[in-house]
Amino acid sequence: MGRLKQKRSAAQHFIHGTVFLSAAVFFCKFLGLVYIVPLQHLIADKGVGIYNAAYPIYNIFLQISTAGLPLAISKFVSEYNAKGDYRTSERLYRSLSVIMWVSGLLFAVVQYFGAPLYVKYFAGDNSDVIPAVRAMAPALLVFPVIALMRGYFQGWQMVEPTGYSQVAEQVIRVATVLGVAYVMTARGAPVEDIAALSTLGAFTGGLAALWWLVRTARRHRPSVRLLLRRAMVRNAVSMRRLLVRVAVYAVPISLGALVVPLFNQADVSTVTVSLVHHAGMTKDEAMAQFGILSGRAQKIIAIPATFATTVALTIIPLVAEAYAMRDHAGVRRFAALSLRASILIALPAGVGLAILAGPTNIVLFGNDAGTAAIAILALSTVFSTLESVSSSVLQGMGMTMRPVVNLFIGLIIKIILNLWWVPLWGIEGAAAASVVAYWVAAELNLYHMKRLTSLRLSPAALWGKPVLATAAMVGVVRLWQWLTGGLSGAHPSRWFLTFDLFGAVLAGVAGFAVFAVFLGAVAPAEVEALPRIGPALARLLRGANPRGAQR
Repeated sequence: MGRLKQKRSAAQHFIHGTVFLSAAVFFCKFLGLVYIVPLQHLIADKGVGIYNAAYPIYNIFLQISTAGLPLAISKFVSEYNAKGDYRTSERLYRSLSVIMWVSGLLFAVVQYFGAPLYVKYFAGDNSDVIPAVRAMAPALLVFPVIALMRGYFQGWQMVEPTGYSQVAEQVIRVATVLGVAYVMTARGAPVEDIAALSTLGAFTGGLAALWWLVRTARRHRPSVRLLLRRAMVRNAVSMRRLLVRVAVYAVPISLGALVVPLFNQADVSTVTVSLVHHAGMTKDEAMAQFGILSGRAQKIIAIPATFATTVALTIIPLVAEAYAMRDHAGVRRFAALSLRASILIALPAGVGLAILAGPTNIVLFGNDAGTAAIAILALSTVFSTLESVSSSVLQGMGMTMRPVVNLFIGLIIKIILNLWWVPLWGIEGAAAASVVAYWVAAELNLYHMKRLTSLRLSPAALWGKPVLATAAMVGVVRLWQWLTGGLSGAHPSRWFLTFDLFGAVLAGVAGFAVFAVFLGAVAPAEVEALPRIGPALARLLRGANPRGAQR
């Protein structure tokens, strides 16, 4: 009875931790997406381009300096705590603290003094970007330590410090960015200076997160000291050997995390250069185009992707558990469900955003610049979501490096196509290159999934019914636009476009849901195994479509 209660308590703790961290991550991502709208109104597309051009190198250095540390330190602290060897956990934490401070200082110095070289060779040789790159360097002093502390607390089964520190970091960062931009714009400062000082938000956000974590650590310290005094296990584990184990575990994670900033770096390095040297634009014009691509298109398409990738948080633990228990039928069932669910969310979201790119762009940013790029890039939502979910399934089955390799292959294709298509089609070419790159990476992941799980899922079974429901959704949206078109006149106001866009989204969601249920795109039996919401959702589907009740 006691063991059963302990298992239930562990399960409840896992669910609580997953839900809490998911909510914190979702809030931070959502805030990170929406703040770009007022920022663009303050510093225009060129300023947003400068602001975003400074981030990829910072993110690359951040991933290298932290080296997948949160998961690694969490694993080893939890492992040694479970053995009662609290001293080894604390020795590891103290040793890594010194390493993180040193690595943070090293990369901060490299980024600050290396900014001119980076901009010359990897950011279109636009000197306006140099101050922004330098302004982000101080953030590298604190974030490696923040990553270490978050992983340390997670090793103690404490997820709240991570979640609260993430929220504090994002709130202060956004407040700094918008506050600096507003004050300096009101004073008539040049847009280059505003963009550079706005990037200091990364540092102020880091200080807020570090303050929260240090505050929590001080409260946690007395209980740790008590455990250290009572500890019966005193293993003399070699710190050198332990650090090697941490590195072996963390480096593959770090390589995987590097791919996303490298994708962004590919655009920074190729788009502005191609537009200046092959399309005949000035550096300012090219930077404004990059601002449209990175500040409008990439931010807008991240909205449906954020919703779609939450599928992994629910299904991937189920895949990992089934794989560990050698339940091959369960692995195939949950893998198929994860793919179908991601397509059911991402396909209508991507297609819907593509056909509504024009009004979305005008409502958010005040004009239609970059609408074609947004429409093209919206289609990448489908494949980036499929790539993300399939990567999580593969990692749940123990293949940690294969998805990384596949995404690196996609990255190489992205760079080649950028160099080919941007001179021909501008930022629309870069958007199309992203679609192809994510499609290739997703297809490679699916190939390995099928080989590992013997999953028999034909393209017709995977895509057929979602495509039909999405086509019906497009018809419903077009019908709504036709009905409201006569009310707007030749030049609809922004307020009317907002009403029209909101109505089109609601009509599209309702239309897709009705046709998806009618077509039986998801069987009740498939969703019934989902934790907590599965049985209720299955009953709802059976009630809405009795014909599919036996499926």
